[in-house]
Amino acid sequence: MTTPTVRLIAALLLGLLVLFFIAPAFGDDADPIEQAIAAANEQRYAEALELITPLANEGNPRAQNALGVFYVQGWGVDQDFDIARDWYEKASAGGNPRAYFNLGRMYALGMGVEKDCDKAVEYWRTPAEQGNPIAQVNIG
Repeated sequence: MTTPTVRLIAALLLGLLVLFFIAPAFGDDADPIEQAIAAANEQRYAEALELITPLANEGNPRAQNALGVFYVQGWGVDQDFDIARDWYEKASAGGNPRAYFNLGRMYALGMGVEKDCDKAVEYWRTPAEQGNPIAQVNIG
């Protein structure tokens, strides 16, 4: 297999791990982001969006990344890759490594952007350097 094909296969497999990239851990019921993730897991998307959207608008990078995931998946909103990319870019500007990963995934798969494996690798570099093993594999 060629390197771009391997990267594409790895990126596709990562789609199965979407929730992993919006929440490092579950169980902190006081955290509105954790509450939103729990609601999303139970397909209560309106409730999740109510919790997460104000935080994202206030500049919380983790909430911005999570909102990007909602738009990629179409959870409670119309699926919109442009809006998702905007949220991921805001979150990555705020230092969220998962947002970098998700931007890389968008470019690896051509999700609302022109497919560009080199750009995907650029985005995956940050989480890879921070120890994300999946980003490390994708770059490798």
